[in-house]
Amino acid sequence: MWNKFFQFMVVSFLATSSASANDISQLDGDWYSFKWKYGYSLSSGKGVAFATNSPNFKVGQEIIRLSAVGKNSFVGENIYKDGKFYKVKATLQPDGKLLFEGEKNVKWEMEKIDPETYSSIVNAKPEKQAKSKPEKPAPKNDPKPADVDLFCGGMLTRTSGMINENLGQYADGDRRVLAQLSDHLSNNGMLLMQKGTVNGGDLENLNVGMRFANEKIGSNINALVQDGSDQKKAIMGCLRRNQ
Repeated sequence: MWNKFFQFMVVSFLATSSASANDISQLDGDWYSFKWKYGYSLSSGKGVAFATNSPNFKVGQEIIRLSAVGKNSFVGENIYKDGKFYKVKATLQPDGKLLFEGEKNVKWEMEKIDPETYSSIVNAKPEKQAKSKPEKPAPKNDPKPADVDLFCGGMLTRTSGMINENLGQYADGDRRVLAQLSDHLSNNGMLLMQKGTVNGGDLENLNVGMRFANEKIGSNINALVQDGSDQKKAIMGCLRRNQ
């Protein structure tokens, strides 16, 4: 009874959404290089940076695109520190790490991190910035539409990633409709990020949206489809910006 009700709630929430998971979905989540100090949130093969090690790409920027070519094999392109995309291939190893081999004869590994590690990374302040720059003022009560679009883009894509991280705890039917919900949020989030960037929004708002999703939604996925919940209200408010 609960399963049918839960599926009905998610399908009603999606309305016109239709999508299906593929092999690339096993990489959905947050990935970080502890050696090179950068990371991204992967969803459906597209990765948005949440930590950067170069002035040539920013937090909130799409920096990796991957496609599955085998059970644990992937190809695509990745931004290097010079800000340019280069061809790469990646292999998911038995220890869960992603081994990359790319143009210019470079190799590196990325590790999948849990929400607590993610939060500690995105909330950490660079030492130089903490010493030399004052805190940014609190956001104004009436932010620019482009800033709101970026905030919502960050929240929706991060929420999509958290849904994918928790799919394993649901039965097959629930898992399918949640995967559709995840794709729906990811697609709308990407559109809002593009709109906010084109209209001159401050990319810091994208990071704020990601942190909001991490702190207010976390692993409480069921709340996303519960009528009247703060989580559903926040998600629906952002989805309306694409209407």
